[in-house]
Amino acid sequence: MSTDEFRQLCGFWATGVTVVTTCDREGRCFGLTINSVTSLSLDPPKLLVCIDNNSVTLPPLREAGKFCINVLSETQKHISHRFACKGTQKFADISYSKGRLGTPVLEGSLVAFECRVHEVIPSGDHQILIGLLDNAIVGNEEAKPLIFYKGEYAS
Repeated sequence: MSTDEFRQLCGFWATGVTVVTTCDREGRCFGLTINSVTSLSLDPPKLLVCIDNNSVTLPPLREAGKFCINVLSETQKHISHRFACKGTQKFADISYSKGRLGTPVLEGSLVAFECRVHEVIPSGDHQILIGLLDNAIVGNEEAKPLIFYKGEYAS
């Protein structure tokens, strides 16, 4: 099966959209849009994210040892697009604050999970990062989630 065929088939799995953020030692912010996120454990609370080996965000995330999973609302498509693109100005004109761990928490997100990297597992063309939850910030509980299905946003 080709990678394009596999990607198309995986598109039948509706997912939420998140932006994973971190800061390097110099305080520069990094982030990327991902939908490969899942809760892994309740006790202790852990979340899992999968990040492409070629992602510019992966090295600073591993160096910092912490990250934030920002769960986007349906009004944040523009943020999803911004962080899905390559470039260094992803945070320009994007409102955020620093969480307890110092990770960027995007304003308007449904919830933000601040995690410490617990384990990194190489797998194919991605790295599986297991994060131990340190802090959660609940945002707009009334908003609806941003959903991705078959290569486009769904409602």
